[in-house]
Amino acid sequence: MPKRESFMLVISLLLFTVLIVFRDIFLISMPGYVVSLFFVVSLLFLSYNDAIKAIFYLMPFTNGIPGYTVLFALIVLLLKTRKLNIGQILPAAFIAFLELANVSFFHIEARYTSVISYICFITLFFLILFNQDRRIDKKACVRYFCYGVSVALPIVYIPIIINYSFDTVISGEVRGSMIMGYENPEDALNHLAMNANTMAYYSIVLLAILLWGRKKLNFNKPLYYILVIISIITGACSFSRAWLLLVAVMILLYVINSRYRVIYILFIAIGLSFVFTTQNFVIQTISDVFASRMNAENIETGGLRTVIFSEYNEKWSADISNIIIGTGAVHSGEVLDIDVSMHSGLQQIWVSHGILGLLLYVLVFLYYLKHYCHRKTPIAQYMPFIFCFMFDQSIQFLVPYPLMLPFLPTLYLLSIPNDEPIQC
Repeated sequence: MPKRESFMLVISLLLFTVLIVFRDIFLISMPGYVVSLFFVVSLLFLSYNDAIKAIFYLMPFTNGIPGYTVLFALIVLLLKTRKLNIGQILPAAFIAFLELANVSFFHIEARYTSVISYICFITLFFLILFNQDRRIDKKACVRYFCYGVSVALPIVYIPIIINYSFDTVISGEVRGSMIMGYENPEDALNHLAMNANTMAYYSIVLLAILLWGRKKLNFNKPLYYILVIISIITGACSFSRAWLLLVAVMILLYVINSRYRVIYILFIAIGLSFVFTTQNFVIQTISDVFASRMNAENIETGGLRTVIFSEYNEKWSADISNIIIGTGAVHSGEVLDIDVSMHSGLQQIWVSHGILGLLLYVLVFLYYLKHYCHRKTPIAQYMPFIFCFMFDQSIQFLVPYPLMLPFLPTLYLLSIPNDEPIQC
């Protein structure tokens, strides 16, 4: 890959990040189309390989840029694509058909802009997932996703700390709102903003990739440890119970399967001792918040998730057409007359696109495992996908649309050939 193209990629992403920082941290008024236009124009001047890397970097930022950015980015990628295969076309076309069929079938006030955005994200998802172009450096793509998440999550937190205080963040007072740091969701428009569960989701995926993909992705040590620290701090401050449980399991499995387990245990013990003795107030505050959440009245229902799960299933299964082709992803709540969002990625698939949609995703996954995953991939390398999938069962997969994107780096990791045996 020519050095000039790599330099262009770094400069483009750096300037894109600077625009986000100026807009969200320094509060410089900036129309959404400025950020969108800059990114899309940058793609035009990048090589195909670098354009894909830029898309991976963009993934966490899709929570804070206009939806049409993905549409125009998709058009640029299609223009740069030499050849499409059936895996890139058929699944996306089928899901788009089901979504449009439901919009036409149900007598609701359709949000066509949202439908178009959803179809664009789905198309981008399958375009990247089943890409066979040899120009793509999949290792670099996963690394750029990690870089993007490591930059995006702190950018979300910094304005919250500035507007409130660090004590407010570590006391968990801002996690309860629909979007962290914003009492009114409309105030978060044209800002990089996420709710606590989304923050925890990106943190989990980032940490899992770092733990089980380190040697394969060739991170240098100083940068690697910085990314690990960012993933843990930003995830912990989300005060997600699912995050806490999964991270505990993740670290336990990592230590057990490591040939350096004794050294890791000593480092963890020393590190925890240092933190607890020097940052007692911070640790005490955070632990108190987690303790209160683990003892909350709604913990038996997973924050009412089991109640919501049952309600959606009951209303979905009452109509045979819902069972077969679903309700559509964008308008599922209106169709079923439920005013709360689903909190299960799998359930969102069968409710939105019926048994046909669920079958499609199962077949897509099996096809990817058979034809795209490296045959000698060790089980440890599946861990990022497994943890991504597990956490996704506490949130959504299809809508909000950016939540489908973290699956891509975890699946790309499975398709990277092994240069040497993988050790944790």
